[in-house]
Amino acid sequence: MGFSDREGARIQQLWDGDEHAWRAVVSSTMPSIYKYVYLRLGGRKADTEDLVQEVYLRAVRHIHSYRPRAGSLRMWLFGIARNEVRRNFGHRRRHASEGSLAELLGQSEIADKRPLVSELLQSLELRGLVHDVLLTLPERQQTLLLMRYNHELSVKEIASQLCLSEKAAESRLIRAHRAFRRCLRRALKEVR
Repeated sequence: MGFSDREGARIQQLWDGDEHAWRAVVSSTMPSIYKYVYLRLGGRKADTEDLVQEVYLRAVRHIHSYRPRAGSLRMWLFGIARNEVRRNFGHRRRHASEGSLAELLGQSEIADKRPLVSELLQSLELRGLVHDVLLTLPERQQTLLLMRYNHELSVKEIASQLCLSEKAAESRLIRAHRAFRRCLRRALKEVR
């Protein structure tokens, strides 16, 4: 993968710790990195802000490990973001008992209608199963499904956020949905 002299100069500036070069990178990539992390964390703003800050701190600390021929700087930053989200999920899973019921349900508040205990337990079991099945899918498919069904984004909005054509986003979403259904059917058979 080749890159222009201008790109090469910018990368060298980053390797040299040039503050202006870093500011330009952060301002051009922050919106998409923020959206990605925000969606992956289920819309938790404070956690998103902390994680995005950590992404850029890691990038500055490890810029010398970036190899332009392996991919764009933007994709390298997304790789760091993906790893930070994974670390966060591991931390949250280890500390799940500290969370509220609303967090476990993925809701900011519990509805006024109080379901019977057995209905609530069934709902929690199903939600847990769906979550577990989702985690078995490749990360790209997880992201697409979360964007579409958890955050209720349209195919057009998904395409825009992921820098894809609408057709490509729709096609990937269909494949992700099929993969999810297959895995869910398998998981339901195992439960029965």
